[in-house]
Amino acid sequence: MCILADDCEDEEYKKLVTALAKQGNIDLINVESREKLAAWAGLTRTNTEGKEKILKCSSVAIRDFGERSKALDFLMAQLQ
Repeated sequence: MCILADDCEDEEYKKLVTALAKQGNIDLINVESREKLAAWAGLTRTNTEGKEKILKCSSVAIRDFGERSKALDFLMAQLQ
């Protein structure tokens, strides 16, 4: 599965990710913002005071979903 942020600033990158997903027959999900995608992926940076900053992320690829669960089954059913 691949998740792509709609607000990615590089249109060529978006076209490339979309084409690669299509070529590989990989599910592609769009999310509205890079900040939201980074938060979902757990991409944060902690400063010296312990304050977390959410980074930005244009795309995420998931190759292994881990153990099977009801939540995973629900997600996969929604993608069908």
